[in-house]
Amino acid sequence: MSRTFVIAQGGGPTAVINQTLAGAVIAARRRHGDVRVLGAKHGIRGIAADDFIDLTAFSDGDLMHIANTPNSALGSTRDKPDDAYCGRILEGLRKAKADAFVYIGGNDTAGTLQILDRAAGGPMTFVHAPKTIDNDLAENDHTPGFISAALFVVRAFLSVDLDFRALPGIYVGIVMGRHAGFLTASAAAWRRQAADGPHLVYVPEEPFSVERLVADIHATLDRFGRCVVAMSEGVTVAGGAPLAGHLIPAHRREHDAHGNIQLSGGDLGLALQSRLKEEFPKVRARVDTFGYLPRGFNFRRGAYTIDYESWINPRGRLRRNAPAVVAVAITT
Repeated sequence: MSRTFVIAQGGGPTAVINQTLAGAVIAARRRHGDVRVLGAKHGIRGIAADDFIDLTAFSDGDLMHIANTPNSALGSTRDKPDDAYCGRILEGLRKAKADAFVYIGGNDTAGTLQILDRAAGGPMTFVHAPKTIDNDLAENDHTPGFISAALFVVRAFLSVDLDFRALPGIYVGIVMGRHAGFLTASAAAWRRQAADGPHLVYVPEEPFSVERLVADIHATLDRFGRCVVAMSEGVTVAGGAPLAGHLIPAHRREHDAHGNIQLSGGDLGLALQSRLKEEFPKVRARVDTFGYLPRGFNFRRGAYTIDYESWINPRGRLRRNAPAVVAVAITT
């Protein structure tokens, strides 16, 4: 009996999310010789709009090229479906005759799958393939996407620490992470001595204040003559409000579709740098916002390097769940 797998990608792209995609497609084809593999463009949007690409004829070589390309090859979305949207998605899956839907992504993607699973009320299988640079999925030690992004962060801080040894001053690198500080904490992974940067690390899980930052920088300058700081974009001040809302003027604040203050832009860095220059007028102070750079960092050395966790994880899940249909969407 022919089977159909639907596969899609959600949330922010990473350097290895396409490895998960390729691993899932190849595993499905090897386990089910007559499988039909569909790709939904831009996640659940493609399913609702009946916008698929048939990946059945893609060679393993083509899939390997996709696997080694940083981005989300199928296109992505951050849509959070309401009841009406869920109905359109489920109708799209039924129209595609999908036996299973594999969705690659992080917390929001997992939440979307849970909503669809409850709404479906039938035999269709819903499989979550974890991907998030924030590393904040429950019951995971680490997730695909985190290691490659963390490698960028740790290399960046190692390099900038050497820069500020040559020309001492204050450096702050603002790293992605609205609620989780794993990526920011990775900045200290290669520290070997107390004098190595980053000297200060601030994560969303711990209370933060600008006054504390200034005091900590003063102490670090007195001790080492320079200060390198790793800071999560999501650090919060008194009352749990994000620092961005505290420092950025109201007319400069941007918000996403869900009402959250945009944290990955450069306004927080500019506001913080201005404050540091006021507090330390005679010291060189620089603030960089890493933004999307860590998640898109292409760390591979060869054309066919495999991130084995990203590659093997979906293959194992497909073997255990043995879904009937895999659909994958790729943008043109």
